[in-house]
Amino acid sequence: MINIIPNYHPILVHFPIALITVSVVTLFLCLIMRDTFKWKNELLVVSRWTLWIAIFSSIFTLIAGFDAYYSVAHDNPSHEIMTIHKNWGITTAVLLFLVMIWSISLYIKKKKPSWLFGVGMLIVFTSVMATGWFGGEIVYRYGVGVMSLPSTNGEGKGHEHSPEANHEESSK
Repeated sequence: MINIIPNYHPILVHFPIALITVSVVTLFLCLIMRDTFKWKNELLVVSRWTLWIAIFSSIFTLIAGFDAYYSVAHDNPSHEIMTIHKNWGITTAVLLFLVMIWSISLYIKKKKPSWLFGVGMLIVFTSVMATGWFGGEIVYRYGVGVMSLPSTNGEGKGHEHSPEANHEESSK
């Protein structure tokens, strides 16, 4: 198997995020469109399938996330944010599972999703975004899982899109 540093979680996590986003957007397009709109049913199919695939992909994301939680080198401050991220991830997975059960139930009963279902999807989407926010904090604020950080001293400092380069150009 290919060795991903630090693990597969950073790769896998983008699938549920993207799929939930597509599911929510297509669901709300479906909810606001009139029944006479010719693509309304197709949007509903897209919303369902992306939701259901998001559940499938989130299983692997959670497994890789637990692997990262217990194997990635970190200090006490980053451990706190990792625990918050883990807890949000578990909460999000439970919410996603509940909404999927609701979605399958609607599908079996041949019922269209209601605005209440849309609110449930928005809650899941908000939970996904919060989980992603804390994941970003882990990497970009605390540097967890990053092999090395670039040096801001010496050669390369002041290149064209760095703040120092913009400051030097404006002072000329």
